[in-house]
Amino acid sequence: MIGFQFVQEGEEFCKKNNLPLYQISCLKNIATLQYWFGDLDESLKTKLKLVDIAKRTGDKLSYAYTLDILAHAYYSLNDYKKFYDLHKEKLVIVEELGIKSMMARSYNQLGIYYLVTGDHDEALNYYKRGLEIYQNSNNEIYIAFSQENCGYAFFLKGNFEKALEYYDKAFPVLVRNKPQEWQRILSDIASVLIQIGELDKALEYLDQLMTIYMGLNDQHGISLVLSEQGLIYWQKGMKEQALSLLEKSLEIRKKIGDKAREAATLSYLIQFSIELNNIELAMKYFESLDLINKEISNKHVNHYHKYSEALILKTSTNDRDRIKAELLFEQLVEEEAIYPVLVQVLLHLCELLLVDIQKTNNPDILRKINKHVNKLQELSEKNKSHILLVETLGLKAQLQLLEFDVENAKSLLLKAQTIAQENGLDRLVLDLLKQQENLTKQSIELKKLEQTQSTISSRMSVVNLERTVVKIKKTSYAKTISREEVSKKLLSIQI
Repeated sequence: MIGFQFVQEGEEFCKKNNLPLYQISCLKNIATLQYWFGDLDESLKTKLKLVDIAKRTGDKLSYAYTLDILAHAYYSLNDYKKFYDLHKEKLVIVEELGIKSMMARSYNQLGIYYLVTGDHDEALNYYKRGLEIYQNSNNEIYIAFSQENCGYAFFLKGNFEKALEYYDKAFPVLVRNKPQEWQRILSDIASVLIQIGELDKALEYLDQLMTIYMGLNDQHGISLVLSEQGLIYWQKGMKEQALSLLEKSLEIRKKIGDKAREAATLSYLIQFSIELNNIELAMKYFESLDLINKEISNKHVNHYHKYSEALILKTSTNDRDRIKAELLFEQLVEEEAIYPVLVQVLLHLCELLLVDIQKTNNPDILRKINKHVNKLQELSEKNKSHILLVETLGLKAQLQLLEFDVENAKSLLLKAQTIAQENGLDRLVLDLLKQQENLTKQSIELKKLEQTQSTISSRMSVVNLERTVVKIKKTSYAKTISREEVSKKLLSIQI
């Protein structure tokens, strides 16, 4: 707080001595400290003040610079349209002035806007335009930040291999130079490690990140790490510790008014409360999520809302509620929800349809299930998510077995085993060997049923598809962590 007082005194001195450009610099530092302390409204007021000062000077460059700073405040308050408009206004000015570095920064910030609104391809387009300018100027640090942003866009697209390719280029430069906010890449790398199942290694990166954020008293950063740690501990089966960390993250986000990230945390707490059969608590969290969804226009928040509502409806014994849940899940598929949410949605749809098919024995439902499982395979192949791909192939094998196609089932299990061996997934290799043993026994039982014109539900008593779907849901939690990711990306002051 002593440093904050010194900056305030400096601003007063500049004001009294008519030093507007130095006054703007002091106000920027004050606004940054207010932001770190979680006082977003005061930070916005300070930034509006410095924009007004710059405008009155008539200096276009200073005005463009302050528009950039003000845009950050609106982003933090979830006003993405205002953020976009300010950067567009700034871009017109700096293009007129021919200032390449500021043009590149605007391209990067517009890329962030498109990430938040869900247009990852357009985000990449802007990021690459910024990267090209920095490469032409041979600016090592800015190149690294732009590479990190490109990697992040690929991450949200689900291309983890490409994301790591960009992160690997950026990481040594950022670690060596340690520019402001360089530590973000620790979180980025941890997120990829989570996706590929290296949870303990991811926790090591997050521990490093927490130390940095605690030292800065960065409430946004602290809440982010708490949330990500909570999700990992849940995946590891340490549920009490996981829920405690998520609650701490939620408390901070409520305090600082970070609505989009608060929604991400609430969606997890709803999901986990349901898994613990605490529907009353899930409903309580959903009420908070519902308010946020009404307050802000954010594609991802809207998807969290639909997903959470569907989860709650799915627990009902009322057929109408379950039909509504299925419709909400189908909407999320049609709207192409982000990869991690979409994985869970497809699995929940399979669960609902499996219940329906046991009641009705309708073969059309089996075709729907196959369609969703094919989509899972497509997603896992595109995203190079080997764990999910192996488990999805195992599920497809069981579906083939259900239709008496033993040879195709064997072929799918062998394909899954090859992928698991090539990628060092030893646990899955052992699971697949057991599945192959079980397949032989199941095929004998199914052959007997085939001779008696059996129903689908009777065959399902031999091939336990429900258990397989539940298992994949549990192991895919690591994939859903980027629900947090789509809300976390703050702007980089440097680029």
